[in-house]
Amino acid sequence: MDIEKFLIIIKGKDETEKIYSFKKCEQTVSIKFNTSEKIYDYNINTCKIYDNPKKINANQINGIIFCNIKFILQFDCYYKIFYNDDSVELILSSLSQSSHTDNNIFNYYQSIAREMIIQDNEKSIIERSYKKIKNINKHSALHAYLTKNANTLSHNRDFLLFPFGTNQSQYQAVKNALNSQVSIIEGPPGTGKTQTILNIIANLITQGKNVAVVSNNNDATQNVFEKLKNYNLDFLCATLGKADNKQNFISNQPQLPQNFDTFKDNTISSNIINQLNQDIQEIFILQNKLAKDKELLEEFKTQKKYTNFFNAIQNKKFLNFSSKKILKVKVYLEELQYISFFHKIKIILLDGIANFSFFKNTKEVILQTLESYFYINSINELKNDIQAHKNKLVQLDYENKIKNLQNNSIKFLKNYLVSKYKNKRKIFTLEDLNTNVDEFLRQYPIIFSTTHSIINSLNMKNNLFDYIIVDESSQVDIVTGALALSIAKNAVIVGDKKQLSYIVDSKILEKVKNFNKQFNVKEEYNYLTHSFLDSVCKIFHNSPKILLREHYRCHPKIIGFCNKKFYNNELLIFSKDEKQDNTIKVILTQAGNHARNNCNSREIEIIKEEIIPELNTKIELKNLGIISPYNNQKDELKLQLDKNIQVDTIHKFQGREKDGIIISLVDNKPSSFIDDPKMLNVSITRAKKFLYLVTNSETIDTKSNISDFIRYAQYNNFEVVKSNINSIFDLLYDANKGVRKEYLKGKKKISLYDSENLAYHAILEVLQDYPSFKVANHVRLGILIKDFSLLDITEKTYINNALTHIDFLIYHEMDKHLILAIEIDGYGFHNKNNKQYERDKIKNSILKKYNIPLLRLSTIGSGEKEQIKNRLDNL
Repeated sequence: MDIEKFLIIIKGKDETEKIYSFKKCEQTVSIKFNTSEKIYDYNINTCKIYDNPKKINANQINGIIFCNIKFILQFDCYYKIFYNDDSVELILSSLSQSSHTDNNIFNYYQSIAREMIIQDNEKSIIERSYKKIKNINKHSALHAYLTKNANTLSHNRDFLLFPFGTNQSQYQAVKNALNSQVSIIEGPPGTGKTQTILNIIANLITQGKNVAVVSNNNDATQNVFEKLKNYNLDFLCATLGKADNKQNFISNQPQLPQNFDTFKDNTISSNIINQLNQDIQEIFILQNKLAKDKELLEEFKTQKKYTNFFNAIQNKKFLNFSSKKILKVKVYLEELQYISFFHKIKIILLDGIANFSFFKNTKEVILQTLESYFYINSINELKNDIQAHKNKLVQLDYENKIKNLQNNSIKFLKNYLVSKYKNKRKIFTLEDLNTNVDEFLRQYPIIFSTTHSIINSLNMKNNLFDYIIVDESSQVDIVTGALALSIAKNAVIVGDKKQLSYIVDSKILEKVKNFNKQFNVKEEYNYLTHSFLDSVCKIFHNSPKILLREHYRCHPKIIGFCNKKFYNNELLIFSKDEKQDNTIKVILTQAGNHARNNCNSREIEIIKEEIIPELNTKIELKNLGIISPYNNQKDELKLQLDKNIQVDTIHKFQGREKDGIIISLVDNKPSSFIDDPKMLNVSITRAKKFLYLVTNSETIDTKSNISDFIRYAQYNNFEVVKSNINSIFDLLYDANKGVRKEYLKGKKKISLYDSENLAYHAILEVLQDYPSFKVANHVRLGILIKDFSLLDITEKTYINNALTHIDFLIYHEMDKHLILAIEIDGYGFHNKNNKQYERDKIKNSILKKYNIPLLRLSTIGSGEKEQIKNRLDNL
C-alpha cells in the first residue's frame, strides 16, 4: 500500500508497507499481504485503517523537536514522520504547532555543519552527526537550549561530597550543577576549575548517574582524567570518540584496583559529612574576608609610599581614632568656608578628635594631617582585622574541618564504589558500544571525548547521558556545542569569556553570513559572534552561574593586573607573596624598527643575554616559558635558546603554567592582534612566580592594553617617573566619596549641586568605554600639586586655600596617573562679571603650567558626554 495515502495498524503495529490490498466488512477487515495469496481476516478492533491524510506544517510532537524531516502526515490521531534519509517513524500523540524557531536554529546549525572541517579534512564528521539526529528528546539539554527553557532539579541528598577539596565558589558551583538542568561555571585561570569538575563527577557517580566530559580538544579532558588516575579512579573512565580511541579502550580495558575490597571504611557517617558541609560555610566567609583584606592592605601600603602629605603634622593621638571617624571629620571640615569656634568645639567635644592647638594650623595643614592618618590608621585596622580573621579560623579548627570533609568524602565515594563493583567486571567488545550501552555506562560512568565526537562514542539512540560537562567552552563553537547537548539530559558549561575563543574559519565566513540572513538568526544563536559559552550565557540567563573567585596560581602582583583589568576586581587572591624581587618586570628596548617579518632580533638578544641569566638564578630553565604571538619569533628563539626552555605561541600555552614566563611582543608598536585582551590575559596568567615583558619603549605612550600593563608594573615596582604632580590617591577618594554621600544625605549624590551630580553620572557612563579610567571628585588642588615653584604669589595664595578644588579628575587605574580635569561651570557664577570668573582664570593658569588637561562643561551647554569622550580620545 502507498504509505503516503494509507495507514493500516494491525494489533498496534504499522503494517502498511507489507499489505497489498484490503477490504472492509461490517465486523472484519480482509487483508492480502505482499508475500502471500492468502486472505487474512482481522477484527475491526485489532485492525485500524486510516486514509486521506493531511500534511502538517509543524516540527514538534509531544514536545519532541523533529529534525531532518521531509514532511509530516496526520492520520487522525497518528502522525507519520518522513525523514530525509527515507526512513519513516509513526507517533501517536497530540501535535504541537507552537513554534518553528527551534527547528529553524537546528537547520541553521546543520547548514553550517555541512561546511565545517574539523581536522585532517574530516569535513563530513559534524555533518554526519547532524544527519543522524531525527528528533531532539524533550528531556535533553539541547531541547532546553533551543527552547530557552531549563528545568530545576531536585537533589536527593542532604549533603555534598568534596573528595578533591573545595572553597566557597566551588561549593556553590557543585550545588548549582546538581540543582539545575543547565548551570554555568566561569573559571578564570588558577581558580580550581578542574577540581570543581572532579567534585561534580564524584557527586554524580555516587548517585548512580553517568557523565560525559568533553572539550574541543583532548588536552583539557586529559587533565581531568589524569587527576582521577592519581586517585586510582581511572577504572571508572572510558576515553572514546573516534574509532582509534574506541579500539584502544576495548584493547586495554582497566580492571579494578588491587585490594579494591579494602577501600571500604565502616567508620564513615553521612551525618558527619552533612555537619561538615554546614561548618565550613563560616570558614569560607572568613577565608574570603582574609584574602580581600590582605589584598587591600598591600594596596594601601603601595599607595602610602606614593602619598605626599607634605604639610601634615605628627600627632600620635590621632592613632586612637578609626579611619572612618577621621575621614568623617575631614569631609565635614572640607565643606566649610572657614572653621569657626563652634565647629572646633563640636569636633573636640562631640567627636573627641584634636584640640585647640591643632586648629591653630591652616586649614590645608589640618586636612592633610587627617588624610595622612586616614592611611596610617587604615593600614593598622587592616592588620588587626587580618589577625582577627586568622585567630577566628584557628578557633574554628578550619584546617582540620576542611581536611575532614575531603577525607570523609573520599571514604564515602570509595564505600559506594566497593558496594557497586563487588562482582567481577564484564569485558566489553566493540559491538557492546552499540548494543549494550546501559551496562557499559553502569561499569564506566565517566566518558571522555571531544565535543564533535561524543555523539559517536556510544549508540545513544534510546539513551541520554545523565550529565555532560563541556570544558573550555569559550573555545567551542556553537555548532559542535549544540551537538554535544543533544545526547545529555543535563549540562554543566565551564569556561572563561576572558580567555581565548574559537576562531571562525575564514573559508566559510561568507557562507555563514548568508545562512544568518536565510534563517533570520537571533543574535544569541549567531555562529559568527558567539562562542558556545557566550551563547549559553545569553540563552540561560536565568540559570545559575558562578564565577570561581578564589585564585591560587599566580603571584598576587601578577594576577593583580588581570583582576583589575579583566575581572572587575572580583577575584580573591589566595596565592602567597614570597616578597621576592622583580616579580613583574618590563624591559623596554630602545626606539627603532627592530621587528622584521614577525621576528625581533633585539628582543631575542635581551632575552638571551640579560633576562634568562637573571631568572636562572631563581628558577630552573625547565620551569621557564617564553610566549610570543608569532611563529617566526618562536622558531628563532628555539634555535638560539636552551632546549629545556619551552617556547610557544599564546594559543599553545593556554591551559599550561610555568614558574617564570617571558613575553616577547615583537612588534614595534602593539597591533590589534597582540593587544587583544584575551591574548594578554592568557599570556600573563601562565606565570606563577615571575613575569617579564619585553617590548619597544614607544609602547608606553600608546593607548593599549599592553601599555596598561606597563603602567601597572611600573607603579607596583615604584618606577613611576618623577613629576610635579601627585598620583591620585584613589583609596582615599573612594572612601571620601562614601563619607561625602553620608554627609550630603543623598544616596547617589556626590555634590551639593545638581549640575555636578548630573555630570558625575555622565562621566561614569562615558567611562564604561574606558575600563582602565576611573574618576575622583572634589579633589583639592593643593594636594594635587607637589611643587609650587612654578606659581606666582596670587596662584600660591589661591592654591593654599583648602576650598580650592577640581570638580572631577579622571585618572588611570593602573598607575593613578592623572588623565583629565573636568570643571562644571554654573552660568550664574562663572560669567565674566563675577569673582568666580577671575578665580577660574587663576585655576586655568595653574593647570596649564603643570600640563594638566582641563575640560570645562557649562551648565547651559549640551552634549556633555560627547565632549568628554572627544577630549579623552584626543589626549
